[in-house]
Amino acid sequence: MIENIADDCDGLRICWCCGKQGYQERAHIIPHSLGGPDTAENLFLLCSACHLQAPDMRQARWFFDWINTEANRQLELNDDFWKVARAALEAGFPVAISAAQAERFCALYPVMIKELMIDATSHGCEVVASTLRAVSIGALDETLKIVGKRLR
Repeated sequence: MIENIADDCDGLRICWCCGKQGYQERAHIIPHSLGGPDTAENLFLLCSACHLQAPDMRQARWFFDWINTEANRQLELNDDFWKVARAALEAGFPVAISAAQAERFCALYPVMIKELMIDATSHGCEVVASTLRAVSIGALDETLKIVGKRLR
């Protein structure tokens, strides 16, 4: 059974809590140090950030309460991000834009992401979702300012 979890880790590579893709760690639901077994029933794939934040309790209930709360929080944050992004786009482009203007926006946005990532950092080896959201929204604002000036 543990081999199946290892295969998932190498193949699917998605955190079962926040949905982040990439390298995943096998987290013990009940920590090994508290008697938790090394069985598939006691393992959960998490990114390193979620693994570090997961509760270390003898009762599995606390782990799953945290997973459910964290997963719902991630969904709410993603929903909030898209609401902000849509509002910013609508404010930046109150009228329909041309294909050339849309192309310019799409070309500038990744450049702004790279520029803003220079002023960002990580917790350990990973950039957390809140940092990525802040960079995304900042890049959206900056791109709209640049493209907006050229629209008028």
